Amino acid sequence: MSIEYPLPNCVLDSKIKRGKTWFKIDWEGYEPTWIDHDRLLSINGGKDALENYNSSVLARSNKMEEMLLDDEGLNVGFENGDKVEEIVGAKYIGDVLHVYILWEGKNICTFVPATIVNEKIPQKVIEFYERRLKFETPIPRAIYPR
Repeated sequence: MSIEYPLPNCVLDSKIKRGKTWFKIDWEGYEPTWIDHDRLLSINGGKDALENYNSSVLARSNKMEEMLLDDEGLNVGFENGDKVEEIVGAKYIGDVLHVYILWEGKNICTFVPATIVNEKIPQKVIEFYERRLKFETPIPRAIYPR
């Protein structure tokens, strides 16, 4: 028995959960819901909605990258003696991992190559990744004896 889906208007958001990519879909005549990648591709109009979403995300990403990489004249960074308030995120720019840094007292964020950040502020890098780790609670041995 197959499930009938309404036509998707557009993809609103995406996330990765348990190794699968999920998309939040705005359905024609229904409330938005989450659906996995394979199911989205299998429904009528799903492939087009996904292509439109991917094009939109790529365009926004490219625009943001242009704005953020054009940081001449900002006078912030390690070379100016600035301190890091927080590591906000990380992303690949080309094939180089960059860290998005909020500079203390500047209210400005810039991308800095991870190799530099790892050398200059290793403890903050560790804290950044620790905040994003999620550990599963181990199952007590009493439940699963040997």
